[in-house]
Amino acid sequence: MPASPNFQPTLLTESIDFDTLYKDTYPKMFNTVCMKYSRGDVDLANDYCQLGYVKVHKNLDTFKGEGSIEGWVRRVLITTIINEMRLKKQKKYINTT
Repeated sequence: MPASPNFQPTLLTESIDFDTLYKDTYPKMFNTVCMKYSRGDVDLANDYCQLGYVKVHKNLDTFKGEGSIEGWVRRVLITTIINEMRLKKQKKYINTT
């Protein structure tokens, strides 16, 4: 995948390949994070993972190397999922009023 025009590689991020990161972390993140927040709904878990990994790809250059890359991916996914749940709740509230 070509890097975005705004991507400024650093010594840390230029060595991180998104495809490898995705292959290494997806199974664990799907089972432990996405399935947990989707309450067992596989389709919703897939949607959550897709949204989360889009954010991971977009923001990979912001990883500072403080902690593990897996922990950072987990945090991005959780934050993305929680924000998505908030949006759904707001839309539901707006549609019922």
